[in-house]
Amino acid sequence: MLFLFASILVFCLSLPDNMSNPMGLPLAAIWLLGKVQSLKFAIQDWVYG
Repeated sequence: MLFLFASILVFCLSLPDNMSNPMGLPLAAIWLLGKVQSLKFAIQDWVYG
């Protein structure tokens, strides 16, 4: 959970830089989605072993 919070914090802090170029925001969204999916699979691995 802490990893997800930290990822969101890093994303929010770098948001103005990401919005300066046209592909920045979509790439940031893809990066965040990848982090969320990694966390999801890590939790599934932990729960189901």
